[in-house]
Amino acid sequence: MQLKDVTWERDGGVVTLTMNRPEKLNAQSMDMMDSLIAAFEEIERDDDIKCAIWTGAGRGWSVGRDFSDPKLAGAAPYGPEFPRGTRLLPLSLGGRLQYALWRCRKPIIAAVNGHMLGGAFSAGLMADFRIASDRAKFGALFVKRGRVPDNGGVYMLVKIMGLAQALEFMYSGEIIDAQRAVELGLANRVVPHDDLMPACMEIARSIASGPSLAIEFMKKMAYRTFEGDSMESLTAYEAFAQSVCEASEDGEEGVRSFVERREPVFTGR
Repeated sequence: MQLKDVTWERDGGVVTLTMNRPEKLNAQSMDMMDSLIAAFEEIERDDDIKCAIWTGAGRGWSVGRDFSDPKLAGAAPYGPEFPRGTRLLPLSLGGRLQYALWRCRKPIIAAVNGHMLGGAFSAGLMADFRIASDRAKFGALFVKRGRVPDNGGVYMLVKIMGLAQALEFMYSGEIIDAQRAVELGLANRVVPHDDLMPACMEIARSIASGPSLAIEFMKKMAYRTFEGDSMESLTAYEAFAQSVCEASEDGEEGVRSFVERREPVFTGR
């Protein structure tokens, strides 16, 4: 897999993806978006990958789209250079990335090391959760550009923050610090900057050592609830998920370890 403007590091079942344009605070070029899409699609496909950490190199997580990239000028994902499956989707350029994130069943942790702004802010909301450095900043700056939040930003903000808080946040174009982001539900916690990656790796390794089928089903059920599934529909899916988990090697190990009064050793099968 060839990646440009993104680095890929593998540590057992954990992959760390780093947006790598530090000189531009990781502004998202077309090459970066294409590489992130390819990376998240590979994470989705590879069953040996259990969890992903998504971060940025240098001082910024990402400040959004790089408007100086000629490949992005007036572009839309409808031309023959794009895969046919992409051309069937009514998406913006950044929406292709959001779609890849939304359908990835593996847990994704955003390690927010600096500014998360604009379209990159919308993208970062698609991670399962965000751990923020005490230097991190968050903002949906679209109103200051005479635009609306794109790539699912409005949907995610209203779902995460609630209607009134989301509207105030979008109308103002305010940039907030990490502690305020936690208060609004945009980040799970704040850690000292130098502890960010170790903290995220500890969480990711814990997830990767768990029962992968159960964890991926949890994500699917949580997102179905988030999207408004009925109780009847969700409990029917829950029964299906439970039957698959019970028949898995990890399901058997979970019961066996309980009977034997020891910690379970899961393999992801």
